Amino acid sequence: MSAEIIDEEEATKARVKERQRATALSVRASTWPPVTPASHGQQQPPLRRNIAVGDLHGDLVNTKAVLKMAGLVDDRGRWTGGRDRLIQLGDVADRGPDTLALFRYLYQLRKEAAAAGGEVVLIMGNHELMTLMHKKHRLRLPFMRDPFSEHGEIGRWLKHLPIMQVIDGTVYAHGGVSPYWAKLGCERTNLQAQKSIKRYIHSGDLLAAKMQFPVFGDNGPAWYRRYAYDKDEAAVSELLDEALGALGARRMVVAHSPTRSPKMHVRCQGKFIDIDTKISRFFKWPDGTPDGNHLSALEIIGDRVTAIYPDGRELISCGAD
Repeated sequence: MSAEIIDEEEATKARVKERQRATALSVRASTWPPVTPASHGQQQPPLRRNIAVGDLHGDLVNTKAVLKMAGLVDDRGRWTGGRDRLIQLGDVADRGPDTLALFRYLYQLRKEAAAAGGEVVLIMGNHELMTLMHKKHRLRLPFMRDPFSEHGEIGRWLKHLPIMQVIDGTVYAHGGVSPYWAKLGCERTNLQAQKSIKRYIHSGDLLAAKMQFPVFGDNGPAWYRRYAYDKDEAAVSELLDEALGALGARRMVVAHSPTRSPKMHVRCQGKFIDIDTKISRFFKWPDGTPDGNHLSALEIIGDRVTAIYPDGRELISCGAD
């Protein structure tokens, strides 16, 4: 073999090593938080707080109360959360009288949060789907365009809400994400939901949509309840692990399934958390029994997961810890 060929091979190897080194440096540079040796005396930026809240159901007063309790807004309901992220898990609509005012408030809060470096994320709930797609759930105001119609003030925003999200290793959905939808992935599932909404928003036929599009069915992310209510812990754990594995996540946080106590429902070693403690004062069980006004918020900072209640904070022991 000639010296020229050997030199070319060595040069190629050197270029490959340099690209590998550059890639490794790029990965380290993108790590959050940045890896900074303590001996350098440089202060690391704090991890962002992710605050999740469940069903609000037309109760503006308690919405502001729970957000203040979580340290996101002031006495007047204005954003004070800085870089924090609020994830609202759907069912803003119905039950209480403040549906329209509540959507307007959250829309404004989203702008205030963004201006401060924070974020407000809304997830599509089954009551949002019903509001968009079934005329009897629409709020009718005299002499005004229906704000929840496709091109209405709220409708044109709602129809683009995600039906599931993965944020910092946590899956967020209104009802829950079964292995089927987890394997399909967030992007494709959300796209399917939005296309289905666009098709059926004019017909007002939610039943037809649920039959034709599984994403809106009882096993879809907005309606699923097996993780919350199935008493077979082993079966639920197996399904949950399959879904989390497909999404590369550590835990799942949902609402939709009201807890029997004023506390969150935690199972599967903390990998599943149902935060629907019935925040709205207007909640009633199917038999008409009132059982609302139970404020709660879930705080996630890295792998530290804490339930926030009016009487204090409770650390949730997570299997990922």
